[in-house]
Amino acid sequence: MVVIPKGTTVLAAGELLKENRIISYPSIFSMIVKITSPNDAIIAGGYIFRERESVITVGRRLATGRHELDTIKITFPEGLTVKEMAKLCKDNLPLCDEKEFIKLGASLEGYLYPDTYFFIQSSIAEDVIQMMKDTFNQKILQLDKEIKSFDKSEKDILIMASILEKEAQNFENRKAVASILWKRISIGMPLQADATLQYETGKNTYQLTTEDLAKKSPYNSYTSKGLPPTPIANPSIESIRAAITIKPTKYLYYLTDKSGNFYFAETHEQHVINKQKYLNSF
Repeated sequence: MVVIPKGTTVLAAGELLKENRIISYPSIFSMIVKITSPNDAIIAGGYIFRERESVITVGRRLATGRHELDTIKITFPEGLTVKEMAKLCKDNLPLCDEKEFIKLGASLEGYLYPDTYFFIQSSIAEDVIQMMKDTFNQKILQLDKEIKSFDKSEKDILIMASILEKEAQNFENRKAVASILWKRISIGMPLQADATLQYETGKNTYQLTTEDLAKKSPYNSYTSKGLPPTPIANPSIESIRAAITIKPTKYLYYLTDKSGNFYFAETHEQHVINKQKYLNSF
């Protein structure tokens, strides 16, 4: 594969192809491009050469944009972070730089839609991020009226949705958890959601220590009230919908066992009993 960067001149492209031993005569290449292209220009991008081709064929291909690239299918599971998405891209796309993806996506946590995509082999980090961001913008339009009528900003809704994505596995449980977490915020109670701390520490619920829980950090929802400063993952449209589909609840506490079963409680005393009964731990 030879990548022709945007803005490359016909002459420079010919030299690049010669360096890669695709053609031997850049001058003939330039002549073919000028004959074939109405703008006397080439189309940038990656080009696959599976076998030796004549300089005439190569010139026509670059003049008309015949990349002949196979597409690569990548599925981004719901709830991945930007760093996890970057790793997945690096493992599947030869030109997708992991560090560049993280750099470009740092401010877009929560705004890159998790889905199945098809990319050409020459896709770079910027291409992938743009496609995922565009998909998010399309998906979020489905909930435009509901979001505008909800008494929270879109950013806060996305932050809550990202927490729900990590805290619960289905729509009904996510709605229940959303009701509890919004209620906690309204009464000035810390969210106490393990998922926010996991985002910072990389540990799962059962790996968190007493020291982790006591750490002062905007992502530690045990020591800091309110929502964390950013989404902690990239949520599905279902989680975003759950974040704005709340109803009054008598519960203020919840926990899940290792099988994913939920147990709700109205008081801290009942919550402690649930811990003893279902987790066998305080």
